[in-house]
Amino acid sequence: MRAPEGGSNRPSTPTGASADGRPVNSSVGPSRSSSSVGPSRSSSSDDGRRSNSPRDGRPSIVYFVSTLTTGGAQVGLVRLLSGLDLERYDVTVVTVLSKENDVIAELPDGVGLIDLEPLSLRRKPVALYRAVADADVLVCSMYHATLLGRVLGTIARVPVVVNWLHSERFAGRHRELAWRATAGLSELILADSPAVADALREEYGVPADRVRTIPIAGVDTAEFARTDVSSPSGELHVATVGSLIPPKRHDRVLETAAALRERNDETEFVFNVAGTGPLEAELCERRDALGLENVRFHGFVEDVPGFLNRNDVYFHTSAYEGLCIAALEAMACELPVVASPAGGLAHYVEHGASGYLVDDPDPGAFAASLERLADPERRRAFGRRGREIVDRDYSREALVTAFEDVLAECLDDGPATATPPFVDQE
Repeated sequence: MRAPEGGSNRPSTPTGASADGRPVNSSVGPSRSSSSVGPSRSSSSDDGRRSNSPRDGRPSIVYFVSTLTTGGAQVGLVRLLSGLDLERYDVTVVTVLSKENDVIAELPDGVGLIDLEPLSLRRKPVALYRAVADADVLVCSMYHATLLGRVLGTIARVPVVVNWLHSERFAGRHRELAWRATAGLSELILADSPAVADALREEYGVPADRVRTIPIAGVDTAEFARTDVSSPSGELHVATVGSLIPPKRHDRVLETAAALRERNDETEFVFNVAGTGPLEAELCERRDALGLENVRFHGFVEDVPGFLNRNDVYFHTSAYEGLCIAALEAMACELPVVASPAGGLAHYVEHGASGYLVDDPDPGAFAASLERLADPERRRAFGRRGREIVDRDYSREALVTAFEDVLAECLDDGPATATPPFVDQE
């Protein structure tokens, strides 16, 4: 079972290094040992890249991710690989950072793992190059893996380099410039939400034919489903799940709780916050200072479906997002959603049908939307519509199908190489 995005209390999985310097995970059994990372094995094409020539009939897919610490991108990775046909693809996950709260134990059997965390700084670059050089398709996820993968994939003449983009914004201007400067080294960019796809085309100048929208939620709709759990009479339990970090704006949860206390005396709103992060102590101190006994911080929650089912509404107040898997999981559990229109939330929360999108970050605006959902019939109707949306577009089956379509495109001679870079340089 996964943790809330950005936090868990699971200890890290022990790792060790193989004799040739390629780290392997010692706890996942022989079926997930590291794949061979020998020298390039195929001929060059006219553009200098190697052509696809699988060794055992299965193309080699190397999935390079900066860290396996639990988060939305890592949860999506596990769900994607759990549904991928491993008899058709030879899949290896490569990571440079795997500490506490990682998803290593959740990787499916049959997936290779190359964990570079135990290696010295001197040995890491060589081991990383050897790991990606054997790929037919190199898939990069998260910022640092994307930049490194683009460069190493080009040097190693990997036939196709693809990268995910998980947010419509970068954490700083320098990051954005570096991403833009190397963007032409990726044949395709996978946007994990329609909002990210829009940003790629409209803000970063990426041509539409280089963008594929693949929502990375991969929700297990059997695991995330509504059960018969109801709140005590007169109470409305409101859930939020996510890392306690500045972009998630949990301060707005506290402000909304305070606003409801002043304006509503008919319904007792109880806010349940799941997740860990650097702001936890600060948020708890502020809650106590405001006297908000109805706001409860639960830390890491192992049973996320159970946690969601003990609530009536899902509340998400982020300043910006990528897809926001947590809200989709709540919708699968038939919870209506009240959220800021950040990232993917603006695309899949149907205002007035499956929830409310609140453009105004004023606490009173959030409070008013939550008050509307005190009506149980409205909650049930919104919840049913949310479930329909997830079943149609955001299930694991939908994720796997879309990703396999991209692999088929890449392995059919691959898309044309983007040279020169397809974004304008400043």
